[in-house]
Amino acid sequence: MQNNILQWTKLNLLGDWSWPVPPLIIEIESKDDNNWEWNEAKGFYPLMESLRSTMTPRARARDIFQKYTKDEILEMYKSEFNKQWNMGKSLIIGSEAFDFCIKDEDGDHIFDNLMHILPVNTSKNINNKILDVTPNGRNNLYITIVVTHRSPRVKHLQSVWSEFILNQNVIQRTSFKDWLLKTKNNFGVLDSLGLAEFFMKRGVEVALVDGSGVSAKGLDLSDVVACSVLNASCSPTGERLVGVKDPPVIHNIKAGVGSLNVSKEQLDRMEEVIARYDCKYQFILKKNITLLHGEILVNSLARCKEYDVVMSRLSMKEQIVDIVRD
Repeated sequence: MQNNILQWTKLNLLGDWSWPVPPLIIEIESKDDNNWEWNEAKGFYPLMESLRSTMTPRARARDIFQKYTKDEILEMYKSEFNKQWNMGKSLIIGSEAFDFCIKDEDGDHIFDNLMHILPVNTSKNINNKILDVTPNGRNNLYITIVVTHRSPRVKHLQSVWSEFILNQNVIQRTSFKDWLLKTKNNFGVLDSLGLAEFFMKRGVEVALVDGSGVSAKGLDLSDVVACSVLNASCSPTGERLVGVKDPPVIHNIKAGVGSLNVSKEQLDRMEEVIARYDCKYQFILKKNITLLHGEILVNSLARCKEYDVVMSRLSMKEQIVDIVRD
């Protein structure tokens, strides 16, 4: 989705929307041998990494963080955001790394710092109604966070494992079972409903997209975001961006990367555990949230009445690990 949205902004197919990655970030990151398959669609990773209180050794080893401090990098983004904003552009900041807000213990710190580098002085206490006026008189900054909910849920978990083993520089790759038994991952990446709730509690409008509902209808997530969130010019049915000759490019498919070493019955039990965890947020759809193509998610959450225990994320992980120990 990030790649498609980036290309569509370059082709001016999304109206006044901009993908404001600072040119210096692009220059340094694109030449860094420490980056794995970096491209401009990943251009907001240094932003999100700089917002964190701590950094992984892999991030610290990259050239951008060797040459500049986190504050200096944040200033680069702030400058580019203001430049594009004052040119009359709306801003798309796209990265799966937004889930740092729910995976990290200091999610509030990440969110607050992000708000401070946006074009005007935003505050979570004024519910997106911006009081400051930028030099060109634009005084309304409306923020929408797009969160994608992925199912089957265990497929999402397998994708996290696939990402891990693709980064292993070894011949013998870790099986899904062995990864589950050893990983220190806190499974925050699965917590899409928790991420949506995180932003809603801070006064930000959230569009929750049911990825399975999108796929079931033969649609593409990129088109859905362009048409239903960015209000771009789309087909009469609102399903396809106007001006795109070829279907949206699908990246990041990681199939056949290693051995599962678990049975279908175990996978089904994991699916049930993650679905039960999602029930922690069963009332989220009754709040002020925009749900796109959410029929499958609605049906899944309707089952929550079968469960009487609210599960923590740690408990979810422990139960999944217990399944593979059987």
